[in-house]
Amino acid sequence: MTSDLTKFENLIQERSGLVFKGSQADKLVEGIREMMTNRGIASYSEYYEMICEDHKEFYKLISLLTTNETYFYREPAQLKVFSERLIPSILAKKKVGEKIKILCAGCSNGAEPYSLAIALSEKYGGIIMQLFDIIGFDIDAEAIHDAKQGIFWRQAFRSIDENLKQSYFEKFEQNGYSCYKLKKSIKESVVFETFNLLSDSYPEKFHAVDIIFYRNVSIYFEAEKQKRIFKKLSQILNTDGYLLMSSTETLPHDLKILSLIEIDGLFLYHKSSKPPDDRKTIPEDKLKADIERAMKRLSSGPSLKPKPKPVPLDKQQRANDSRVSGVSIYDKLRRLKSDQTPTEDMESPAMEMQSESPDKRYKDALNLAVKKKYQEALNITEKLIETGHIPVKALTLKAGILVNTQQFEEAKSVCTEALEKDPMCLEANLLLGLVARLNNNPDEALNQFRKTLYIDSSCWLAHFHLAEIYHATGDDEPAYSEYKTTVRLLEKGSFEEYGLDFFNFMFSAEQVLHMSLFYLNKLKKNEV
Repeated sequence: MTSDLTKFENLIQERSGLVFKGSQADKLVEGIREMMTNRGIASYSEYYEMICEDHKEFYKLISLLTTNETYFYREPAQLKVFSERLIPSILAKKKVGEKIKILCAGCSNGAEPYSLAIALSEKYGGIIMQLFDIIGFDIDAEAIHDAKQGIFWRQAFRSIDENLKQSYFEKFEQNGYSCYKLKKSIKESVVFETFNLLSDSYPEKFHAVDIIFYRNVSIYFEAEKQKRIFKKLSQILNTDGYLLMSSTETLPHDLKILSLIEIDGLFLYHKSSKPPDDRKTIPEDKLKADIERAMKRLSSGPSLKPKPKPVPLDKQQRANDSRVSGVSIYDKLRRLKSDQTPTEDMESPAMEMQSESPDKRYKDALNLAVKKKYQEALNITEKLIETGHIPVKALTLKAGILVNTQQFEEAKSVCTEALEKDPMCLEANLLLGLVARLNNNPDEALNQFRKTLYIDSSCWLAHFHLAEIYHATGDDEPAYSEYKTTVRLLEKGSFEEYGLDFFNFMFSAEQVLHMSLFYLNKLKKNEV
């Protein structure tokens, strides 16, 4: 349905601004087919005409497509900074009787704004309605309807403390399933609206906001629309207000519209009376000089190759120290595979594979991923996997794209498949660690990143994520050591030199170096 799909993609983007052209294309096809089946329609053209003429039908499709998994107390570090640092700071500047206004953009079923209300209730008790106005909005009318009901399934409580669950929810049975109804005082403290972020004007009730939560929403929009939305949100934000995004979205939105600041290890945006470039924000002057020197070493001219490593120690010595210098097992396997000639008995590849080498097609897929043309990149990797050409590289690139588009379960499955073919695959182990961290599972993430360093002790991304986990848990001494190692490795060479060629579309080396130097400076001041 290629031609039909293009019509649907263009209509959805024109009316709602949502993009389903990349890795989300499969989700769009499944959604269209489900709606057609429910309506008893067999023709794509007929269904297309229906949603063109019937706006309610159009938004039912949007509702199906934008249904996201969400749960209470997601990203708890943000909630802690919100309730313990941001709110007291803003309250101190408010006049008597003046409320703090909080806005949750793309709130889905309401778990996020209700989490904020619970966090505030824990700190300020039953007077939260006198102190705060909390508004949640979403383009999905059905999600907003569900949010207003205040009823949730048990899957929504994976991250919330059991005591909070018992204090703020009542358990009951519905159709044989356990459900939880939100306490009336919390339910009534949040107002919900149906609204499109790309609308030309925002309603008056959304203006003069003190704190905006805009998390896990921007992935649905193209870069230009992301900038447009970010600018609009900054305009409705009060001076000295704050905007919070998910940890994976924050740094890419540093557009110099708002100031990127750090509070208790968390990066967020602040609206100052002065332009961002005129303020002395992160990093400090000394840190800026450190970053500039490091970045010159990182990017000036042809990057220096790391010195050849010595022959690895024997197995017993290596088992005693997983980070010992030496030629990694991964490098050995990679060289071994490159020396092998491909077998002749595999099936004939597709026509486009016949005219270009697998390595060339891989590079094409990588370039497409860099340009955020994820579906096209996935199409190439699928063909490489099907034909048996460089299967592990293709699998890990596919997994990397899935992680970048927040399809974590699918990414785990693909990584597992890659590890079945090559148990010492560095990229697959690293990606599994990243998925565990994004899913708020630090113990699993630590284990996976340590495995990665056993395979190759020079993997700076693994060192960086270990540092982040240690720092988040207050274990400052190993955090300092890992940040220091990250900087040292980054100054030696680029992504490609450590077998991380496809990670350059997922991470900015400058961002990682920036953060590592910042925390090194901070931890050093604390005399770690």
